[in-house]
Amino acid sequence: KQWYQRRVLARNPDKVKTILVTLFGEEEADAQLEKVVVVKGGIMDEAAVLDLFKGADVVLSFLGMVNPPDWVVCPGVEIMVKAMKTIVEEGGSPPKLVSMSAMGIADSRDQMKASNFIMGRLTLWLVIPYMLKECFADMEASENFIIKERELADTLNITIIRAPILKDKKGYKFDYTGTEKPYVIVPPSDTSNIAPIFLDRQEVAGSFLDCVENRQFDGKTVTVLRKN
Repeated sequence: KQWYQRRVLARNPDKVKTILVTLFGEEEADAQLEKVVVVKGGIMDEAAVLDLFKGADVVLSFLGMVNPPDWVVCPGVEIMVKAMKTIVEEGGSPPKLVSMSAMGIADSRDQMKASNFIMGRLTLWLVIPYMLKECFADMEASENFIIKERELADTLNITIIRAPILKDKKGYKFDYTGTEKPYVIVPPSDTSNIAPIFLDRQEVAGSFLDCVENRQFDGKTVTVLRKN
């Protein structure tokens, strides 16, 4: 939405322009870049993360493992929470953090099974524990850390959004301004609203944007799913 002031953390600021060209095209990329403040640094750079968080209302985290088996989600979440605590200690108000995780973790295992009779069980019993073991262990550790911090400090507003298997549908463009959403955000116990096991990345991003202004899911762990 155009009235949002946006900041992005980037190890290589030049790559931000490349991504904007991919999203908006060469002609519009420069105009979009003018609307973004780029904070140089990686997720393990505590000073850069603190700079990113200060003055923000909401931070959206899409951290994911890049070089298996090296963990990045849990260590990154720990640094982000540290930044939030620093802001509190300095007398400020930390931003709401919305952190991405995956369906199939902890109490969302039944959702994975219900998503597809074959693929859901195959993912739960074979793919996660063997092929993506460290990836899911990293995300589950980040969830456990967040849950513990939420219980210890009511000044930290952190939402976990679990997504199913991500896909990129060729030629598909999600209308972020539309009122009808092709997805639904549900608690982990809800196994009745599950349609396909896949969800387009744009729709996952849409669910995160829904949590920017909507306080319904503040401080909760939820799952985003394609509408049944």
